[in-house]
Amino acid sequence: MKTFVKQPAEIFDYDIDMVEWFDELDDSDQIASIAVTSVPAFAPSPGLELGPGALPDTQLLAAGPTGLNRIAKIWLGHGTDGVDYIVTAKITTDLGRLDESEFRMRVKELS
Repeated sequence: MKTFVKQPAEIFDYDIDMVEWFDELDDSDQIASIAVTSVPAFAPSPGLELGPGALPDTQLLAAGPTGLNRIAKIWLGHGTDGVDYIVTAKITTDLGRLDESEFRMRVKELS
């Protein structure tokens, strides 16, 4: 599982690039929707905020030569210093395929 590191006050966007996955399918399917959750990996703690500030936000980006939506952009903010979170993105396609992508977000205050 890939791990990213951010400070508690930071708000950044993260991409889930599915271009190669779709290219292997050799059809015109694309991302239709994204459902994102975040939970602490080890200890009880508030989840990460999804979206700039406190607003949940996911975006689809057009990618690849055909201009189809094949990259999911997820905005993550805040979190508790010293806590690792598991971020799960359930990505559904126009044709009904479902991909569940996960990564770890380590929140650490840097001095």
